Amino acid sequence: MSFVSTFVTSLIVSVVLWALLLPLLRKGPTAVPNYRGVIVAGSSGILIVISIFITLAIITLESELNFAAGGVLASVEGLLFIILLLGVSFIGLVDDLWGTREYGGFRGHFSSLVRGELTSGLIKAVVGAALALLVSSFFSTKILMLLLNTVLLALTINFFNLLDLRPGRAIKSFLFLSLVTFVATFGFPFWRHWSLILPPVLVVFWGDLNEQSMLGDVGSNLIGAALGYTFVLALSWQFKLAITLLLGLFHWYTENHSLTELIMRVKILRRLDDLGIRHR
Repeated sequence: MSFVSTFVTSLIVSVVLWALLLPLLRKGPTAVPNYRGVIVAGSSGILIVISIFITLAIITLESELNFAAGGVLASVEGLLFIILLLGVSFIGLVDDLWGTREYGGFRGHFSSLVRGELTSGLIKAVVGAALALLVSSFFSTKILMLLLNTVLLALTINFFNLLDLRPGRAIKSFLFLSLVTFVATFGFPFWRHWSLILPPVLVVFWGDLNEQSMLGDVGSNLIGAALGYTFVLALSWQFKLAITLLLGLFHWYTENHSLTELIMRVKILRRLDDLGIRHR
């Protein structure tokens, strides 16, 4: 399947899933209050995962396992991509369903561990770093590059988790950064696999902006992994190092300060943060 046909297939699957899943996610442990106290469908990022696998199944049936057609399952890069997305989504869902917000940031989670209490957030961080290391090991022959790719991927995954505090904030940032990266690496063949990701992300984005759902860790982990993995494959080490340093500074800032307070103080950031939101 071409990019366009896969995109259209994924979009149809995502819209149907949205209609079916939204009522389910508004019940039980996934029915959660947002920052204004409005009950919304939490963990809606699970739709992205389900959409990816259903679309992959349709592609497989359509191509009759014709790996020569260049599908996502035809290469090591594609297989690792799917495994990474599934892994980070799973640990994100675990944190969504059983985690607490009593501890925040790396400092809070490690402090609780010192006191003998293991948090789901720390488990998520450790497993996410382990996945980043395993995936990076397939593309790094030197130890310094392995470390750089691992840290870059792990920080990118957590970056969107830190952004997912207000409607649309994480996905707006994801779409903008993805567009910038696409322009900078135009022609890089791996982008064709994004035809699986973009449609369900856009559907969830619509629900996010209309205060019907929340992306959740399951979704923020996934979009972070998708972009971080593309960084690892497509960028030079100089760009990787620069992005890693910027992400490190961002994590340091959010560990010590409120990101939302900063956005509220800067007029243009506040306007971008509010752009497109429709309160119920």
